[in-house]
Amino acid sequence: MTSRELGEWMAYERVEPFGYDPRRDAQQATIAWLLARTQVRKGRTIRLADFMQVREVKKRQGLETMIQILKGVAVRAGGVIRKGKHN
Repeated sequence: MTSRELGEWMAYERVEPFGYDPRRDAQQATIAWLLARTQVRKGRTIRLADFMQVREVKKRQGLETMIQILKGVAVRAGGVIRKGKHN
């Protein structure tokens, strides 16, 4: 992967996050929690929350932020940004 491709993927991930699925993470945490419960000593409790991935909630991007990211992708791909409504 070239540095240009990496930059494009990084910009795309900012606009459309991929790789994180909260349902899949919850299912995997539940399985791990159930397996761990079979191994824990009596009197000791473990919580499902101990197995959940903690993830920051990102603030939604505004239109201007998205436009700037897409302009960056276009420039890295060799495009030219023309003066217009959002410049």
